[in-house]
Amino acid sequence: MKGRIITRDYGKQLNHFLKGNRGMLLMAFLLLLGMLIGTLFIKNPNAYTTNYVSSLFGDFLSARRGQPFLNTLFISFFSVLPFLLALYISGLCALGMPACIFIPAFRGLGLGLTAGYLYATLSLKGIAFFALIIIPGAFISSIVLILAGRESLRFSSEMFKILLPSVRPNTLHEEFRRYSIKFLVLVLILFASSIMDALMSAAFFGFFSF
Repeated sequence: MKGRIITRDYGKQLNHFLKGNRGMLLMAFLLLLGMLIGTLFIKNPNAYTTNYVSSLFGDFLSARRGQPFLNTLFISFFSVLPFLLALYISGLCALGMPACIFIPAFRGLGLGLTAGYLYATLSLKGIAFFALIIIPGAFISSIVLILAGRESLRFSSEMFKILLPSVRPNTLHEEFRRYSIKFLVLVLILFASSIMDALMSAAFFGFFSF
């Protein structure tokens, strides 16, 4: 009897968690789905895809190899900042919800393509490079985009509700202020992830030669 009560309580807690975090879970699922699609797609790529990913990886190496710490930091920061700004702007649009969904998936797709390409071309060396150089910064920045996607989707849905004739006109001044503050905090976290990215590059990039 006691076991049934505990199980029921855990079930209620899980249900409450899922309902309260639907937006965040959706963003995480889309990012992971994008990574899975990218990884599987690169296993049987066409010539254009291979050349495109190879070119991107070459640009990544050129931007990191032999660069000062601050250069790497800002390159890392400004490579992800456009995604964050796009999510912020999408949240301000009543019809921005599709973009809120697309951006995390697109980010995941890029990470998946990179992981698949490194494994296909460099095997264990590629996995080590991905784990030591790319994953540390990408993990934190991906969490930032997941949280940003959740807030963007939520605010965009509020904007959409205003357009409905059945909804009483309402101002979102306070909500907009909170929305902007949250994104400012996410920018700061993104900057911290760029520091992590630059530190890992400084520590381990010299161990790899391509």
